[in-house]
Amino acid sequence: MVDIRTPSDELAGDNMQREKLRDLELPLYKLGKRLHINPPSVGIQSSCHVNESQNDLDMLLLAQWEDRASQGLLKYDVTACETKIIPGSFGFIAQLNELEEWHLKKQPAELQANQVLQPFDPSKFNFTKVGQCELLFSIKMSEDENCELIPKASVKTDDNLVIMNIHPIEYGHVLLVPRALCCLPQMIDINSFELVIEMAAAVNNCFFRIGYNSLGAFATVNHLHFQAYYLANPLPVEVACTQLIPGDWQRSGLKIFELVDYPVKGLLFEIGQNLGQMAEVVATLCCSLQNINTPFNILISDCGTRIFLFPQISVHVG
Repeated sequence: MVDIRTPSDELAGDNMQREKLRDLELPLYKLGKRLHINPPSVGIQSSCHVNESQNDLDMLLLAQWEDRASQGLLKYDVTACETKIIPGSFGFIAQLNELEEWHLKKQPAELQANQVLQPFDPSKFNFTKVGQCELLFSIKMSEDENCELIPKASVKTDDNLVIMNIHPIEYGHVLLVPRALCCLPQMIDINSFELVIEMAAAVNNCFFRIGYNSLGAFATVNHLHFQAYYLANPLPVEVACTQLIPGDWQRSGLKIFELVDYPVKGLLFEIGQNLGQMAEVVATLCCSLQNINTPFNILISDCGTRIFLFPQISVHVG
């Protein structure tokens, strides 16, 4: 059968899909705005809890993920994949996934390989096209410091959706899609970046990580999204040697380090006075990288108090 749909037909279908999502009811978690948070102590994973006082957001995420997993949404059982530490000084982790031809079935990129900023194309795959059963819940910033879980709420255009990743790389793997129905392209802005840091702090589980890949640095979908998952052990970069970079930012307590003797160039940011300040500093640097067409990757760990930035070229701070 020949597909004779026109571009206008496809756009009409996309609009209908977004309207269906607006009618959907999902749990809504309101993030209390954290003006201050304790900076990390000596060593990593020391400023957040290890499920001793599991909070509503942590329980909601894991309960929703387990529920969808029990329904058979996952393409494979990631917990059955063989994992081992590669011998050597860095302790890199390797995972063998023979359960599915993941690289063949994953959504094709259909993107320009050499452009970090590209306009959103509604005709390409985006997260408004996922199955409704893959939608777990939505999150919003609260007006104050109080967190609130609403069991059911209609999805709004500016809602930030948490979506099941049916091709997980780790346990609890989800996608955080800021203002999902606004269909933003894959590019960092201060508001979305502050949101994901607040989410990392609210989950308050040291096993929880959030990552970001720009276009040109392994992102395959041009729809603004972050990856989030749980890891049982620290990643090698989280225990790598670093060297402090002096600067005016130290007056507010923010610390910036450069990775030392590590195979990948990168920067580490540790929280100063508040999450918002660190979000603004890192997001501003990411915007600069985007504007000069430099791909990059981000890892947020230790409950949002430590952020790793990996530009694809060396970047000097100062």
